Amino acid sequence: MHGGPSGGSVVYLYGIVPSGQAVPPRDGSEVAHVALPSVVAVADLLPAEGFTGAALESRLQDIEWISAQARLHTTVLGQAMEHGPVVPAHLCTLFSSTGALRDFLEKNEIRLQETLERLRGRREWGLKLYCDESRVRAKCLADDPELSSQPDAGTAGTGASWMLRKRRDALLSDRLSERIEQAAQAVLDELGGSAADVRVRPALTEAASGVAQPMILNAALLVDVDAEAALHDAVATLGGTLEDDGYHLVLSGPWPPFSFSEEEPS
Repeated sequence: MHGGPSGGSVVYLYGIVPSGQAVPPRDGSEVAHVALPSVVAVADLLPAEGFTGAALESRLQDIEWISAQARLHTTVLGQAMEHGPVVPAHLCTLFSSTGALRDFLEKNEIRLQETLERLRGRREWGLKLYCDESRVRAKCLADDPELSSQPDAGTAGTGASWMLRKRRDALLSDRLSERIEQAAQAVLDELGGSAADVRVRPALTEAASGVAQPMILNAALLVDVDAEAALHDAVATLGGTLEDDGYHLVLSGPWPPFSFSEEEPS
């Protein structure tokens, strides 16, 4: 939290928008918007007992509560994005008072203005590429002359057979890694040109992604609204081609531009 809690409430920050831009109404919460000449903070005034100390620590261990809060957070930011650019705050960004939030805005006003201007007319899209390794491995074996020309391990003696299998498996592993890296790079080369900016993030595990295939590319694209239709067409075309080679391309969004808001409060 920025500062200690003041009185019986804290300020929950969703994000920052330009001054004069419409601010989404908040039902069921006391609005705590803080305005400077150039920027406005979209915020709620919430009971301190639920968002400080042990109470907050307990909530942060509750997956259901975190999920519900994340949905609310994203919904408010999405409503703000309908009216123009927004610099999103991280989930559970808290200030001790409206005064503490105002201090933050005053110290960062110029940088926030610059970020909002860079985001104007643009939205974030998620791009993920998954790989069916068994299919890609089969393609490697079928297409690579060096692999297909390897001696048959079954025709050799026991020791020689083991060595041949090890050599072939190592070569296949190298070819598989190369092919997967090339596929990911090809996607970035093909679709990155549609974006004003690109961020490549660490790939998620299968447990985190919820997809029973390895993720080999996890990227965020900052795209001009006018270029979004072309991006969707390009993803559909490229995705169809990749599907035949054992890959699955997924475009999601639009999302609040977390990946492109370097000046967001942490």
